[in-house]
Amino acid sequence: MESIHGIGKVRNVGPGAFRNCFELKDISFLSDILTGDAGCFRGCIGIKRAEFSQLKTISVSMFMGCLQLEQISFPELDQVDNYAFYGCKNLCSVPVERITKRIGTGAFWNCNKLNKVTFSDTLRDIQPSAFRGCSSVRQIIFPETILVIHAAAFRNAKSLSSITICASDIRIRKSAFRDCSCLETVSVKSDSLRIEMTAFKGCSNLYYFDFSGIATVHPTAFDDTPIQHGIQDDKRITWMQLSEQAST
Repeated sequence: MESIHGIGKVRNVGPGAFRNCFELKDISFLSDILTGDAGCFRGCIGIKRAEFSQLKTISVSMFMGCLQLEQISFPELDQVDNYAFYGCKNLCSVPVERITKRIGTGAFWNCNKLNKVTFSDTLRDIQPSAFRGCSSVRQIIFPETILVIHAAAFRNAKSLSSITICASDIRIRKSAFRDCSCLETVSVKSDSLRIEMTAFKGCSNLYYFDFSGIATVHPTAFDDTPIQHGIQDDKRITWMQLSEQAST
């Protein structure tokens, strides 16, 4: 079976339903599909395109390991669950701006060709390692609704050069942008900012970090960056104790 088109009145694809169907290449016009359970297309290494018109949630590991998947289209989604697209190394076209509430842990981890990430202005939650290793993303603007950037969320995003954060109160957790070696500028339009340990460690081109309010910063947050020493006397910064751990 190489394709699935227009599955009549089926409302749900069960767990692992098409798992490891290596010959499957195309999924489209699933007009009545509202939910797809965990891993339902996992390991379908031949899928190149998937199109849904009613889907509300992309479930845990739904497309995990679909190595040839290049494009997926869907209407407005509530969320993309954990590891939904983990390791989809050829995925380059995803309407991230249609995800309205939550992006789960490792959802796009190692999606190496994903180059455009635009967030909905209603998105509230980007979980740990959500875009880790997305080495083609160049610019990110976080909407006001994002209050926490979780651990390793964008770690090792090697092409990322610019970040803008718009929330009035923001927490950047452990290693959130660690080893983003092309990151040059960070602009935070926030009254209150908390940066946890190793958040920007290894960002070897980070020369410009601008924030408008006050900040609480872990001493290791900027390790191995050009601005590591330049911000140490900034009176707006309260330095955490070196032994203080990132919060859970």
